[in-house]
Amino acid sequence: MSEDEASASDGDRLGPLDREVAQCLGELIFAWRDLEAMVHDMVLHLAVYHDRAYDRDSVFHPLHVALSHMGVRDHMQIARVLSLEVKAPASFHNDLCAAFKPIEQQLIPARNRYVHDAWEVGEAGVHLVGTKPKVVADGPRKFLQTRLRTPFANTSEVRALLHRIYRAQSSLTDLENVLAAQISALDRG
Repeated sequence: MSEDEASASDGDRLGPLDREVAQCLGELIFAWRDLEAMVHDMVLHLAVYHDRAYDRDSVFHPLHVALSHMGVRDHMQIARVLSLEVKAPASFHNDLCAAFKPIEQQLIPARNRYVHDAWEVGEAGVHLVGTKPKVVADGPRKFLQTRLRTPFANTSEVRALLHRIYRAQSSLTDLENVLAAQISALDRG
């Protein structure tokens, strides 16, 4: 069997819903990558705001090295602290915190559910298998069930999450533009 034939037969095992789920999850992964990059860049913009001599393009700068070993939650915390330290306008700090709040409280847990939980694809359909602990009663006995199977009927939940991620990206872009304008004004003044 040639490689093309093998690829074709692999694709044949996926039903229409399976393909739609795979495409939607791929979009989610790319959108999340972009959101994480925007949060990372916000830290760098705040560093430039603080010290216009800072070379944000130098990958060997200690800030780049440190950021490369941290996750998005850490980047958001650093950005919040930097926005206070660099004496950005209070409104900027408040808007930044407001933009980060739904990312931390809603988007990260939802994204992690789809990306890190197991998926089962079979004759019974597509199921998302979570690992959230749940106490289950079986008559007088109770036990802890850690793998919960949730039928996955369509991609509307994932698409709704994608739209929330895109809104978060838009908020961060607006904040980045505000900060860039302030940096330009400082450089001119």
